[in-house]
Amino acid sequence: DAYTKSEIDTNYGGVKTLYEKNIQAGAGANGWSDTLIESDSLTQRQINDGLESIAQLSSIKNPRDGMRVYVKSYYAGLSNGGGYFVYDSTKANTNDDGTVINGWIRQLEDFITPKMFGAKADGVADERLICEKSVVAARALKKRWVVDKDDAYLLNSYANFSSIASFSAGMLPIFSDMTYEIQGTLKVGGFFDDKAFLIFTDINNVDNSKATPVNNWKIIGNGII
Repeated sequence: DAYTKSEIDTNYGGVKTLYEKNIQAGAGANGWSDTLIESDSLTQRQINDGLESIAQLSSIKNPRDGMRVYVKSYYAGLSNGGGYFVYDSTKANTNDDGTVINGWIRQLEDFITPKMFGAKADGVADERLICEKSVVAARALKKRWVVDKDDAYLLNSYANFSSIASFSAGMLPIFSDMTYEIQGTLKVGGFFDDKAFLIFTDINNVDNSKATPVNNWKIIGNGII
């Protein structure tokens, strides 16, 4: 469609909508440059190439429902924890740091890893909390919890996030109907040199008579605990 200057001046919103529709249909294929604006803060070229980090994803202004974006890495330059995300405005105020980030829904297969929640998996810093959060998410979404081969997670504090927190000597919760696949390494840190601990525990109430039974779980894999 052709617009006169007068029509553009009085109907900017319609022109902007036309731009967006053509971009969505495929920049280039319709004669449009991929440097045109896809959202208020990204060009189509940036969408095509993939975003560098979750921080860049979170900085997108006015995303549209159904907008799909690929993120290369949780943290820029690390090449892990990235993936595809689709925007859902009904989740705009929800953030679990991994599977949904202020409306951006991670597109999952049948597993969840701590790297999806920002773990670096280098065995250096304590990543127990990140591991615990990812286990809780795996339970909620009925996914396997996976420690990938060559990944190492340092566990150097007691649980403080899930239902085993505050009264258990455990680090990570065991939930019913879950599979824990350990192909890499879980390392216990020096904090526990003089303390009792359980790496995994199903203790979920300080009063055993009120505890919830935990059944049908398994730990598999060729990793090291």
